[in-house]
Amino acid sequence: MAESSTHDLVMLPGIQLEQFGSTNELSKRAAELFVEQFYASAHSSEPFIIALSGGRVSQLFFRTLTATLRASNLPLATLHFFWADERCVAAQDMDSNFAVARSDLFDPLGIPESQVHRIEGELPPDQAAIKAEAELCRIATRTLSGQPLIDLLILGMGEDGHTASLFPNETEDAQSSPAIYRHIVAPKPPPNRITLGYPTIASARTVLALVSGPNKHEPLKNALTAGHPSPFAKILRSRQKSGTTTVLTDFPI
Repeated sequence: MAESSTHDLVMLPGIQLEQFGSTNELSKRAAELFVEQFYASAHSSEPFIIALSGGRVSQLFFRTLTATLRASNLPLATLHFFWADERCVAAQDMDSNFAVARSDLFDPLGIPESQVHRIEGELPPDQAAIKAEAELCRIATRTLSGQPLIDLLILGMGEDGHTASLFPNETEDAQSSPAIYRHIVAPKPPPNRITLGYPTIASARTVLALVSGPNKHEPLKNALTAGHPSPFAKILRSRQKSGTTTVLTDFPI
């Protein structure tokens, strides 16, 4: 059950904050919101575009989502899975975001390979980004600005305020890049990564941000304050007038 939200701390209009007492409760709520969003489109034959993230909470979230989707009895044929970011490693590597999702979500649910669109991290990074962008644009509809429309984007937030693989201290040119997927060199291992860019994340219909861990209290509080320079804060500001954005935490703000 969600704890009462301290809405006075949420300085950015249009951003919803839900606080929970444990990571289990956070993951359960995130899975419920996932199914609610998918259910709303279940009558349609159009692809429902998901972009997943890795991170420490992802394994529990994937397992909880698997159980929730099974209990829903919803047909899963229109679900198409993409990634918010990926490490430039092979699909079997322990650092691969795809590998975790395959083990805890795709294989248990029997999701066909045709509905899973992994970033090919074993390729040269620029080539992997180009292929990932082409694949997302092949399946997704486009916004008026040319961005592929992601129906539901799952994000996390690091202790430095990074989200996806958008890290602090990028140049203004990098931050304003219109690229859908781009290669970045991260300040933490593994360094070579592919990430969605700011404009694509800003265009998503719905964003769920799963922020777990006590060391993230101050970075999240800062991000919820207007004008903070962290990547997560920049994403929240960009989404104030676009779609729905819900931040879920397992600690009080």
